[in-house]
Amino acid sequence: MKCVSRWKISRWIGGSLTAGLVLAAAAMPTHADDIKAPADPAAKAAFDALDRTCARCHQEGRLVDRERPSHRFGNILKLDEISKNRDLIVPGNPYGSKLFKQIVDQNKPYDVFN
Repeated sequence: MKCVSRWKISRWIGGSLTAGLVLAAAAMPTHADDIKAPADPAAKAAFDALDRTCARCHQEGRLVDRERPSHRFGNILKLDEISKNRDLIVPGNPYGSKLFKQIVDQNKPYDVFN
């Protein structure tokens, strides 16, 4: 198995996530119950990763075993909203992006890693 450095992984995730969120901004619907994956491949990759690992705690309408979103953040799949929030995403600067740092630092439930 080829060893990939954390730097390479974080660069790929950061680039894909940031690009995907920015590209999806115009393509995403605004209602939580109407959320669909974007057509753009980079945006879809970001959406799929967030849906798989984050939506159960951070997306209204898709919460699992909880009544309210964790940390009062419940719109993880609304890429258009996230891409406009400079506290979460800084285009071109993944390490300046809180959302990216949360993912790279593996700040999520342990069962997500399996």
